[in-house]
Amino acid sequence: MSSASHAPYLAPPPRPPHDPLRLPLSARQGWRLVALSDAEVHPASGALALAPVAPPGPSLTDSRGAFGGVVLPRLAATDGDRGYWVLYPHNHSLHRFDPCTCAFEQIPCVGGNGDGPREFNAPGGMVIGHGNLYVADTGNGRIQVFALHGMVLRALWSLPLGTGLAAPFTPTDVAIDGRGQVLVGDAANGGVHVFNRAGCWLRFVGGLGAVQALAVDGEDRVYVLASGLDHVMVIDGLTGERLESVTRADALVGRFPPLPIAIDAELNLQLGTLCQPPTTQWFDLLGTPRDTSQGMSAGQYPLSGQVLIGPLDSRLYECVWDRISIASSTPPGTRLTVESHSSATPLSDAEIIHLRPEEAPWTPCLNVDSAGPQSTHDGMLRSPAGRYLWLRLTLHGDVLQTPHVHALTLDYPRISLTEQLPAVFSQDPASADFTRRFLAIMDRTQRGIEGTLDHQAQLFDPLSAPTGRADRDFLTWLASWVGVTLERSLPEARRRMLLKEAPRLFSRRGTLDGLRGMLTLFLGWPSRWPAGPAPQSCAPCTTAPAPDYPVPPLVLEHFRLRRWLFLGAGRLGDQARLWGQRIVNRSQLGGSTVQGNARTGVTQLNTTQDPLRDPFHVYAHRYSLFLPAACGRDLAMRHALERLLAAEGPAHGAAQLEWVEPRMRVGVQSMIGFDAVIARHAPAHIELDSSRLGRATVIPPSEKAGGSTPSPSIRIGQHGRIGNTTRLN
Repeated sequence: MSSASHAPYLAPPPRPPHDPLRLPLSARQGWRLVALSDAEVHPASGALALAPVAPPGPSLTDSRGAFGGVVLPRLAATDGDRGYWVLYPHNHSLHRFDPCTCAFEQIPCVGGNGDGPREFNAPGGMVIGHGNLYVADTGNGRIQVFALHGMVLRALWSLPLGTGLAAPFTPTDVAIDGRGQVLVGDAANGGVHVFNRAGCWLRFVGGLGAVQALAVDGEDRVYVLASGLDHVMVIDGLTGERLESVTRADALVGRFPPLPIAIDAELNLQLGTLCQPPTTQWFDLLGTPRDTSQGMSAGQYPLSGQVLIGPLDSRLYECVWDRISIASSTPPGTRLTVESHSSATPLSDAEIIHLRPEEAPWTPCLNVDSAGPQSTHDGMLRSPAGRYLWLRLTLHGDVLQTPHVHALTLDYPRISLTEQLPAVFSQDPASADFTRRFLAIMDRTQRGIEGTLDHQAQLFDPLSAPTGRADRDFLTWLASWVGVTLERSLPEARRRMLLKEAPRLFSRRGTLDGLRGMLTLFLGWPSRWPAGPAPQSCAPCTTAPAPDYPVPPLVLEHFRLRRWLFLGAGRLGDQARLWGQRIVNRSQLGGSTVQGNARTGVTQLNTTQDPLRDPFHVYAHRYSLFLPAACGRDLAMRHALERLLAAEGPAHGAAQLEWVEPRMRVGVQSMIGFDAVIARHAPAHIELDSSRLGRATVIPPSEKAGGSTPSPSIRIGQHGRIGNTTRLN
């Protein structure tokens, strides 16, 4: 979480004449573009880059399903263990790449043209997951599932009856999402079928056209390539909602895990890097070795391109623009130059584009040459004083690579240390310019120190202290000041609130109120829960709002469980007992005047303490904590609660943890306000193969024939019915 978003209440840093202002430019803040020449805003990263003149890899809409090279082609798959599998389309044979021989080896007893088990008819695609190999057997209308270990045929999947689809099942490709579901493209029915890993059909997402290929990114978005379209559809794998359409392959960079091997424009695979020893060998989808130059694009980017940015308004008369900082990536063979132009009056886009050098020249201010990965460079802006500023960025590439500009930052107006020098150093314009540029080295260092001091207040507040990085976790460092231990497993917002509110409870440590307050903060509960959602209507509310629900007490001291007999309100008789025999369950021998209770295996011998004072010894120092059962099932949360109890509980007390389920069970959970919780009514909905019948299962109601009274029922098939009189064994 950014520290800047946590400090709106802090005092703002000093403004001119003490510090310059800052103007950031990026894809998030906006580039304020005037014109682009052979350049573009990259669709994936939002950075400024050269516009490609040729696809940098395979085509996005190639029917072989590589989606621009971000995934393997449809008839290729990897098992994640340096194993690559290819299904040859001409003879339907399955092959696996052997790094030892640096060649593809055929898998015996799998493949061949036919409709029998282990045979294929025009296979469309395959994928590996869950220890299985899934092959879309298009011509036979089925999915064949093979176990990777031993290549045993585990199942043949087809559509169940009652799906309501008119066309026969035509699987063209198969993919697996992060939830373990198997997605199958169906060209004949124009959609995607969703199966669980056991092969049970779950649902169908239609209206997508003749699906050719599928892919799933790291956020479980499904990419669908349909025939006849010049773009790829992106849908939500859970709801089937269309999210966007992608027209460029480089827009997918960063959405998929990087492939460990390279793929060229002709879908050749560079598998030679896996061989022993490694080579530069490439292989096509038929297993044939290919030359490394085949299939590679001759050129991808122009040699240069320009970006015009502006006008940038300082709102200051005769503003002297001070400094520019640029965050960029310049691979070897590429470079970047930045020029500036200032004016006292705004110029139109046409005027700035056709600006003549002899009238108002562009002033160079920064040159970045082959700096490698993302780095930050800065330079002075030497344009004359003026309220408005324009920037001209020239990107130079080497045909195969392009520089990327990720962000720009401008400082203005210029506040130099020359103001602290005698006036004689600023009398001559040429000397004054040299002095300002020379002192800018010290200015930059001083501004960095001042910036740290200006923002140091955010380090001392729990809501703004930076966190996230091990070397800059000021939140944990700040917690050590007041003796608070923050659990890393807690969400960041809860850790911040815990540190902010915990010190006010220190004066009540060891008390019921203090322990309850720490538990409430640790669980992230408010002081009171709202009784219900706020009304959505804009009309005035005519009824009084329901009172908020208080947070449960959470802590029960055992001395409250004593059953005292008060004189004046109780009556002593034959059955009255002041202490009770089952507090410690001591064994007592009988005699002429005393009735004993000693029983083997029931009562216990206890030779310590005094039985007359057992109620005090048992209850005086004990207490119970009633916490949600979900915290007990989470091992990390359970250990964190135990550590919190050891640190915040009374030193002389003995705690007992009670995990509360959202229900009331007589004899088990029956203390109202502590362990008896009225749970929210479960939704009356059951789906076979995805629901689990157990406690608190609700059968959905259905209408009785000829009446409107609902009766609980669930149908299996067309005639089976589970109702009030049905028992499940």
